[in-house]
Amino acid sequence: MCSDVMEILLEFNADPEYSNSSGKTALMIACYAGQEDAAKLLREHGASWETRDRNGLTAIHWTADGGHDDLLLWVLRKGGPVDIEDSVNGWTPLMRVACLSGNDEVAEVLIGKGADINRIDKSGKTVLMAASMNGHFNLVRLLVDKGADVFLKNREGKTALEFARSMERQRIIKYLEFQVAKDEKQRKAKLLEEKLKENQMKLDQMQIGANKILTE
Repeated sequence: MCSDVMEILLEFNADPEYSNSSGKTALMIACYAGQEDAAKLLREHGASWETRDRNGLTAIHWTADGGHDDLLLWVLRKGGPVDIEDSVNGWTPLMRVACLSGNDEVAEVLIGKGADINRIDKSGKTVLMAASMNGHFNLVRLLVDKGADVFLKNREGKTALEFARSMERQRIIKYLEFQVAKDEKQRKAKLLEEKLKENQMKLDQMQIGANKILTE
């Protein structure tokens, strides 16, 4: 019904980019509310993904905030920029999920469409730091599983683990402590393997040199 009324209004030249007092367009509101038919209709009439409200947010941010993963997938398939930043905090849709809802299903859609899991906002924090600080355990686990760097530091030298400790997020603290220890062990094993290969190459070169001397 809503989309039927909207279609009539658009046929009579209603502006699809008209915004209210907070700067929100009909597309932003439709996306937040999960009104896929209305969103499709507005896009057909020229509504832009990249129009911003007074807080610098776009329709993509509002889709993620609304928690509608099916609609979000359609938005991204139809050209919505997955890593578009708001103009205030430099938050991508994935960063907003980490800072606000912690919705791991929405996050999985964003990551699946190429969202940068190690993106840094204007304050210098990563998505993992934000999720850890805000206590979103399932999201933290998803980010780490998808390759988020647990060793990255903000401008003050704090890691995601230290963010979790600062807010006493005990479950996340234990999980990240385990991940840090595991990754550190893997890093050391890799360094040792590289060192052994380097030493073997040197031994091989020395053997080749010795063989040349013996055959001369």
